[in-house]
Amino acid sequence: MKVSAYVHGQKFRASYSLDSINQKKKQMEADYSFWLTFSLIFLCGFMICLVVNLRAHSDLKHELSRYEILAQQAEALRQKNMELADEVKMLKTDLSAIEHEARKLGMIKPNEKTLVSGR
Repeated sequence: MKVSAYVHGQKFRASYSLDSINQKKKQMEADYSFWLTFSLIFLCGFMICLVVNLRAHSDLKHELSRYEILAQQAEALRQKNMELADEVKMLKTDLSAIEHEARKLGMIKPNEKTLVSGR
């Protein structure tokens, strides 16, 4: 097949066979198929990386909030432990504190009488 064309007043002739056109068409289809496959694989890989990173970020955020809660609980327990240590020290050394705690438990001194209200 012969094709003639005029470009800027000059005549050009191109000779193409049907086989060469079919080969070009197959090559273009192969190129298209390659790039489509490559794009899909790249997109799937990108999506997997994105999901993994978002999941890791979510887990990290959850663990940080859990850490903050545990740190607050630990601080509250340290404070309570210090208060109890002070109370133990006071009960070991201060007689009035010992008497106060004994009275809370309902204990009385020898030769002491207890009044019970009739309510």
